[in-house]
Parts: sequence; C-alpha cells; structure tokens
Amino acid sequence: RGQIGKGGDDLIPALLPPELVARRQKEIESYRSALFQCEYLPRVRPFAGVRPLFERIVGSGARIVLATSAKQP
Repeated sequence: RGQIGKGGDDLIPALLPPELVARRQKEIESYRSALFQCEYLPRVRPFAGVRPLFERIVGSGARIVLATSAKQP
C-alpha cells in the first residue's frame, strides 16, 4: 500500500536494487508507461453513478477539479 500513487521515479527505487535502478531506470519507466497505455488505459471506465454524483456536486455549488502528478500524455 505504501507504493500506491508513486511515479516511476519514486516507485522503481523503492522496489529494485540500487545498481539495477542506476543502469536501467529510464528503460523500466518507458516500459511501464507503454504497458499502462497499451494494456490498462483502454480498460478504464467510470464507476457506476459517477455522472449523477458529479451533477449533484456541481448542483450544490462546488467545483470539481482534477489533480495529478502524471505526465501530460
């Protein structure tokens, strides 16, 4: 659980030996990004009830914002 939400720059050193990170971090980050985009991103779907939830939030006068540490693409 302690690794959830970490980007590759923090996640890879937390899980792999330092000598491997020093040699291959950029390669591993590129593979991880491509894997996510090809295999997982196409499966992303909104959870049931998200539209009514957002409509209620907006209807109450609140604003919805998205914050992320993800790279632009």
